[in-house]
Amino acid sequence: MSAVMSIPLIFATFYTCGIKQFTNLTQLNCINLLLTGHLFSDSNNVLSDSVCSNYAKGKKDLTNSLRVDLANLTIDAAKDRLSKSAIQDFTIVAKVLAVLLKNAALSENEKNRLLKYYTSEDKLTFIAQVFLTCLKGDNFAPLNNSLISTLESYRYNIDMEEDTGIDTATYLNNGKTAASTCINYNTAIENNNKSSEDFDWMRVHVPGCIINTPPAFIRSKVKIESVLLTLPQDYAAIIYALKPMLTESTYRHFMMKDFTNVMNIDVNENKYNLQAGSLEYLRFEGEIESILTALKYYDFSEMSDFAFQLIGKFTENDVANLEKHLINSSNAMVNILTALIFDREQATVHLTLFAHRCTEKVNAQKSGRPFDGTHKYILQRDRGTNQ
Repeated sequence: MSAVMSIPLIFATFYTCGIKQFTNLTQLNCINLLLTGHLFSDSNNVLSDSVCSNYAKGKKDLTNSLRVDLANLTIDAAKDRLSKSAIQDFTIVAKVLAVLLKNAALSENEKNRLLKYYTSEDKLTFIAQVFLTCLKGDNFAPLNNSLISTLESYRYNIDMEEDTGIDTATYLNNGKTAASTCINYNTAIENNNKSSEDFDWMRVHVPGCIINTPPAFIRSKVKIESVLLTLPQDYAAIIYALKPMLTESTYRHFMMKDFTNVMNIDVNENKYNLQAGSLEYLRFEGEIESILTALKYYDFSEMSDFAFQLIGKFTENDVANLEKHLINSSNAMVNILTALIFDREQATVHLTLFAHRCTEKVNAQKSGRPFDGTHKYILQRDRGTNQ
């Protein structure tokens, strides 16, 4: 049996594993709500963005004054804060935290004490008990990328036939797989028994980030990242980049199936291969006006499809201008799929843009002919590799 990883049970691991992935609140608001009882916008006695970031990553211990306040936090008060944290499904959060608890650096007696709440009380009470435990003791333990990936991966590896039957080794092995920067499709396939339209099989081995090469724009006010994607190698990275669209409240309804249809990506059974085609990932960070200006540097004339996401402070007029620019710089019949997430407190806007480059499809769009799918991506799962 493989060695068991010992994860510190602190606020940072609690937040990363059980809260961050399930709340629609911004990190600034969510951490302030949990630790101070107030949203950032509702009080003057709140934590700054940089302080919240340090607490989320375990880079700094909680201040003495904050510890004094939290020492008197009752179970009912903790449940009240959690209930206001914009989490829709406390059952799934409880399951994820139960996995964290089994892998945590705690005595067996303490683990068993907390797990009794998991089996005998409502899920919110269990989450609140874990939260209060995390606030005790030393909260300084910086989380590296591997540990963060492991904590986030628990969400996609929950398979409890009974609430009491948690296999620690299974979750640790899956976590290590997810934390690896190497994409292991066979492992993902072995762990998946779902239909071809369910994308959880890819999330098991999603890397921590996409490696991007920024273009050099002189005096640009926008941080720009761009990379040419290769399928199927980069498909898990695409899912990671789309993660906010899939997990947060969107201004316009977004479906993964819509994205694969617009980008001409097929997901089928048996095995995967790739025909000709080009899919490009671009990410812009800055004020919305600067982003719209920076987009003018790009040649989108051979782009047939776009999918984009905006996070930050912008208006409907900004969205219309973005769509207008993409149409004018490509062709009038270009497909544009949008999924917008508002965060009005954040002046810096993040634009995630996927562009499908296909000359044949562009020509078909301009002439009004149906596209024959010559450059359609074909991504299929190989279930027979180990047979």
